[in-house]
Amino acid sequence: TARFGFDILRKGGRLIIVGLFGGGLTVPVPQFPLREVAIMGSYVGSLQDLKDLLALAIAGAVGRPAVEKHPLREADALLAGLQAGRITGRAVLVP
Repeated sequence: TARFGFDILRKGGRLIIVGLFGGGLTVPVPQFPLREVAIMGSYVGSLQDLKDLLALAIAGAVGRPAVEKHPLREADALLAGLQAGRITGRAVLVP
């Protein structure tokens, strides 16, 4: 997925790798300045944080996010809404 993510980056884009995973990614160094892209990592929370969150979820203290299904033809509008911060919960595209 990291390779796929890097390959679809547009000029000026960022690939943010969330959490921990195995594997590797080899990218020729000239690709970064030529495409004006960046790779960043994001790791939030500890193992105990995860255990605490799961305990809250099991106890019913954490609600489920809203899930809305949309036809594939609405993909552009949903992406625009996501970028503008208008999407809450999950938006699922259905082919």
